[in-house]
Amino acid sequence: MSAKVMVGPVRTEVEYVEALQRIEELFDVPEGTPEFDEFDILTILVHEYEQRHFPVGFVEPAATLLHYLDRMQVTTRELIPCIGSKSAVSMILNGKRQLTVGMIRNLHEKLGIPLDLLVGQSGSQAQSG
Repeated sequence: MSAKVMVGPVRTEVEYVEALQRIEELFDVPEGTPEFDEFDILTILVHEYEQRHFPVGFVEPAATLLHYLDRMQVTTRELIPCIGSKSAVSMILNGKRQLTVGMIRNLHEKLGIPLDLLVGQSGSQAQSG
């Protein structure tokens, strides 16, 4: 019989810090174990706490792209097939041009960038095309 996962709500800063410490301890546990279930539940609880106490404002899609370029070690040249041209990539990254629906679709499908981060807060960032 497997051990039961005992996790409670994260309501205070102390509980938040304790949950983060426990997440760090469980970070490399194998999937399918009770410890992984605990890890999974704690990450959800911590995320909810952070959404309530540390809301993140709207992030421009250009900032998202720059973050993903750095994180995935992708060059701006590798964005050309997703965006269309070197000048278009430059204009997007400098905030002088908005992403089109086609560009968003390409970036999501080819680079795995989440759609909601590319579209923006209300979806009003994307132009048709």
